[in-house]
Amino acid sequence: MLLRLWPLPLLALVLGLGLNLGLGGCASFSFYGQAVSGQWALLAKSRPVAEVQADAATPDAVVQGLAQAQRILRFAKDSLALPVGQRYQRYLALDREAVVFNVFSVSPGTFALKTWCFPIAGCVPYRGYFSREGAQAEGDRLRALGHDVYLGGAGAYSTLGWLPDPLLSTFPWEDSAALAELLYHELAHSVLYVPGEAAFNEAFATAVGRAGRQRWVVAQGRAALEAQGARSAQRACFAGVVSALRAALAERFAGASPGPSEAAQAALWAAARHRAEVLALGPGAEAYFSPPHSLARLLATSTYEQAVPAFEAALAAAGGDLPAFYAAMAALDPGQRQALMASAVEPAGGAVCAAPL
Repeated sequence: MLLRLWPLPLLALVLGLGLNLGLGGCASFSFYGQAVSGQWALLAKSRPVAEVQADAATPDAVVQGLAQAQRILRFAKDSLALPVGQRYQRYLALDREAVVFNVFSVSPGTFALKTWCFPIAGCVPYRGYFSREGAQAEGDRLRALGHDVYLGGAGAYSTLGWLPDPLLSTFPWEDSAALAELLYHELAHSVLYVPGEAAFNEAFATAVGRAGRQRWVVAQGRAALEAQGARSAQRACFAGVVSALRAALAERFAGASPGPSEAAQAALWAAARHRAEVLALGPGAEAYFSPPHSLARLLATSTYEQAVPAFEAALAAAGGDLPAFYAAMAALDPGQRQALMASAVEPAGGAVCAAPL
């Protein structure tokens, strides 16, 4: 039985949900408790996929989605050399819009995300809660200290292969290509994860997820390949505008403390929004650059996007051979990882999208 396989002390150790040394004891234990209980609930309440599919009360859309997920996972194992193991063999319908709610924070006058450190995961630029209320309380505490705070809901996350992660109702079931990308991204964290290097880990997993998505779509023989290409180009261009805004703001923050005025920052955000409009990136992109502005959100987005082109270039240099790419990235020493992250590889259309603001 699943509950016997993962007794509570081992679960806590595996998740790396150690105490945050920057907090008082009560606050630390409160966070630790919600993290363990939240993960425990996912494991305890999830059911085997076959059982869910055989249940007459399960909607047809869920049955079909779960069957599609299993095909996606077989492709991950057979064609992408990703370690599936016992992951995603169970399913859970959640009663909320996200599985975890992450708090991102930037201290006053700075241009870097605050980090929290844990034993296994290392230092990461966010703090995750299994309830929106818990995340909001932490966000309110940080705002009271003058921090810029962004609260982001996540439909999925990885336990790095330590636990049998379940399929969740918060996954993008309406789009099989997006579902494939999400699963391949999360599985990639089991291939390579460097404690304390969140930007490296996320860019690597994002590159793998996107490459896997493209190959999955091709394997399905879809007529929508052209649309997928257009979507990828638009997403890369959005990342370029984000990169340009980040670079412009970073330059201003590099000056005298306490950083640029609110008016100067607003002008740069407005320039980024105008570029999104001119490039027809869509209302979502335009809304992203519209008030209220958040440095924490911008830097959180950059954590996932900024270095992805460098990893895609490294994959291309490996001839598209994913196992060779995995091995090459795992063999990098700290200096080489830093150099890769700093390499000036522009996304598609970068000359226009990522041009200085």
